[in-house]
Amino acid sequence: MKKFYLILALVIVSASAKASDYENEVSISGGPFTPVTLATQYFSSRIIGATPLADLVSLENPKFYGSYQINYNHQMNDWFQLGAKVGWTFTGFDLYSTDKDPQVVIALGKRKELLGQSATHIITAMISAQFTYFNTDMVELYSGIDLGAGVAVWNRKNMYSKPILNPLNNPDLNRLKEMQEKYKDGTDLRWIPAANITLFGVTFGSRVYGLAEINVGLDALVKVGIGFRR
Repeated sequence: MKKFYLILALVIVSASAKASDYENEVSISGGPFTPVTLATQYFSSRIIGATPLADLVSLENPKFYGSYQINYNHQMNDWFQLGAKVGWTFTGFDLYSTDKDPQVVIALGKRKELLGQSATHIITAMISAQFTYFNTDMVELYSGIDLGAGVAVWNRKNMYSKPILNPLNNPDLNRLKEMQEKYKDGTDLRWIPAANITLFGVTFGSRVYGLAEINVGLDALVKVGIGFRR
């Protein structure tokens, strides 16, 4: 019986401890997309509209497969944590023909012909600084900033799968043939800078906790997760 009461007392003490009473924490979280990937999907079609490919092709069916992060923080003092964050985001879109030029239709197929599919993986690693401005036994409010680097893996599949062998001096076909040669099926790797600002974050719980955040950058715009402190 004494052991039972001792264990119960330890559980009560652990449950009532503040977040700042623990030295280390690890969390897993995610959301549907990041502000950067959302903006990229939105502006990509408009960028195409301002290029020689205007009225020839369109980006449609944006796909957001999610943005996920693993975060480790070390409690430096009651109001400041320092750690690291690794993230992965996956997005994609389909490329369609939109032109009414008869020669383009003959070369590509009917209007709204699927020309290819694009998918992008973004993997980031960032140093994370978190600033707590409210802390009770069960609730913690914070903001933060993350800086680091990442890699964007751009995969193209079935892009312009119908070859344009003879442009016939048609400027529209010439432009499409140039895009065929420039963006063939394959994978490109690009190193990118990575940054994020946590505008608002909240955790519920002490040793085991849930979290919710609003971010701007290469972290999920709105995300939820779970973490563990010790």
